[in-house]
Parts: sequence; C-alpha cells; structure tokens
Amino acid sequence: MAEALGIASGAAGIVSLGLDITQGLLKYYAAWRDQDKDIMAMYESLTILSNLLSLLQRKLQTPATIDTEAKENVEKSIESVLGNMKSLKAELGRIRTTGPSTRDELRGKMRCHVLRMKYPFKAETLRNIRDNIAEARSDLSLAIQLLQIDKFSETAEKVDLIIRWQQDKETRKVMEWLSPTNFWLKQADVMKQRQPRTAEWLLTNPDFLDWETGKTDILWCQGSPGVGKTVLSSVIVDFLEGDLPASDISFAFVYCNYTLSQIQRVEYFLRAIARQIVGLRHSIPGSVLELYRKHRGKETAATEDECKKLLHSLYQDSCETYLVIDALDECINSQGGLFWTQLLRQLTSSITNLRLLCTSRHIEDPGKIFDRLLVSKSAPAKMISKLTS
Repeated sequence: MAEALGIASGAAGIVSLGLDITQGLLKYYAAWRDQDKDIMAMYESLTILSNLLSLLQRKLQTPATIDTEAKENVEKSIESVLGNMKSLKAELGRIRTTGPSTRDELRGKMRCHVLRMKYPFKAETLRNIRDNIAEARSDLSLAIQLLQIDKFSETAEKVDLIIRWQQDKETRKVMEWLSPTNFWLKQADVMKQRQPRTAEWLLTNPDFLDWETGKTDILWCQGSPGVGKTVLSSVIVDFLEGDLPASDISFAFVYCNYTLSQIQRVEYFLRAIARQIVGLRHSIPGSVLELYRKHRGKETAATEDECKKLLHSLYQDSCETYLVIDALDECINSQGGLFWTQLLRQLTSSITNLRLLCTSRHIEDPGKIFDRLLVSKSAPAKMISKLTS
C-alpha cells in the first residue's frame, strides 16, 4: 500500500485501522446524531477525521518524491495516533456489545435527557471520543501537509515552517478549535489530479482579468456537471496565491461539497476561512486567542455571530480581499436545504472590499440575488459578470 512512498507498513496499517474504526463509529452514531447537539458535534468531528484518513490513504498509494527526513516525520505523525485509535477501538467494541439498539422504534421512545444518561451518550464518553479525535486530526493533518510537497529538497524551508508551526501544541489546539477543516489539503489534492494547462484559458479571459484587477467585484462561473469547475477553481486559487503582490491584499477559498451536508453550515465555512487567514500568519492574532479562551472551558465552538465579527477583525487590515467559492450549488445543509444566499450575506457584510468569484451549476440568476445582498443606500450595485462553460 505504501511502498511507493517508502512509508513503513505499520504506519499504513494504522491508517487502515483508523478508517475501519471511524466508519464503524459513524455507522452507529448516524442514527442518533440529531438527538442532541453534543452528539452532533462529536459526529461532525468524527466525519472530518474519517475524511482525513481517506485522504491520507490515497496519498500513501500515490508515488511521490520524498526524502528520508520528511518520510520519518510522516511516519511519526501517523504512529502518534495509534494510542488514540486504540481508545476509539475500545469504545467501538463496547458500543457494539452494550450500546442501545439503533432501531427506529427505540429511538422514538427515548427523550433527550434519558438518552444522555445511557452509554454511549454520556457527556464523559462523548468528551473522551472528541478528545481522541482532536488529537488524531492534528497529527494526521501534519502528515498530509508534508505529503502535499513533492520535492522536499527544493522546499526545505517551507517544510521546516510547517513542522514548527504545526508541532506547537498550543497553536494546534487553537487551529483545530477554530476549524478542523483545512481547504488547502483539498486544493493540493485537486491540483495533483489536474492535467497540464487545464483551465488556464480562464486566466486570459477578459471577464476574469476585469475581476482580478478590481474592475468587477463579482464573477460567477456557471457550467454543467462534469465540465471541470472544481479544477477551474483550483487553478484560480493557485494563480492568486502567486499573483497578488501586496501584503495588505488577502485571499481565501472554500470548496463546497454536498457529501458533507451533515456538517456544512454558515459557521462551518466562516470558521474555515478564518483558519486560512490565521494559518498564513506567523502568530495567532489576539482576537482569535481571546475567543478561544472564552470557549475552551465550555468545549464549545464559536457562534455564527462571533465568526462574523472575527472575520471582520482579521480582514480589517486588508485593502482588498479575494474570495473563491467552488460549487456554490453544493452549499447544502443536513436538512437538504440550500443556504448559499445566507453564506454570501454573512461574507459580504463581514469582509470589506470583497472581490468574489463563485463557480456553480446553472442555478438562479445571481444578478437578482446580489442586488438584494449588496445594494445599500451608501453603495451602488455591484457589477456582475457571468462566464458560462
């Protein structure tokens, strides 16, 4: 499985074991996730861990250039989660032997307070599972980031920065609390699958150039399923990362995914964007630390309103902010409802001087939507360009 990378079989086995355990836990708790907010929070965190393990397994199967020191760091990061996996495996075994049935008729009879008195829904059990998940996510995220870099000998400084940043325990705790979602991993995954020169035609398109140079505030790229909109988004992100010259110009991006509808909410994306901004800095801003300390003792996440205020504080030093949103039509929540208009409303009210680029299937005319979202007494209507592929 991991011979192409030279990763020890023990590390590859841990990843495989982790996938089996997380899938087993997800299968059980799926029937109960809507019963209580703490159960839902644990389920969401578990889903992200399972996705990280799946991504890491694919990386280990793909040939790549990796030097000895980097390989050892990857192995150590993976091996460090073995204790967490053993704890989760023990919980899964106990659940299978002593946990209540997931039959619909039993679920319907249980009130929330009665459910939380039973194993495995007690606060202590859920906290133990969440703690093991959080520790495993941090270590696996480091392993994946190291594997994203193909030529370590040419990027030693970047690797060293990643290791020093991620291995600071307090930093990792704050970053994972802020958001367990790291869209840079998705970006690297898409870019590696991209064929040379794919979608580069957009970078010379007049509508795109007007948007990139600030003449147009919003660019909406619509296309049929399967035409390569996600690859298009990744090319744009890659272009912006290298092209935006000034330190006071920020950019961020998100990948919407209908398969993650159980965890996608407005605050899910706001927190992920905030994590991107913090991750590009050399230290954690005071506003982030203050919010983290407020919630740390309660083991709660930032609210939607707090996320909005946090984004505003993080972006206030930027003269312009470029934001790319891929697959806006896949901005679907656990009830199957589209909430992209609410997301855009929060983003446009939180980030000043926003340059927004979205991709989606052919959906409702965005002109009318953005007229409602962005027009105010003090600001004129924004120009909108549509690019249909």
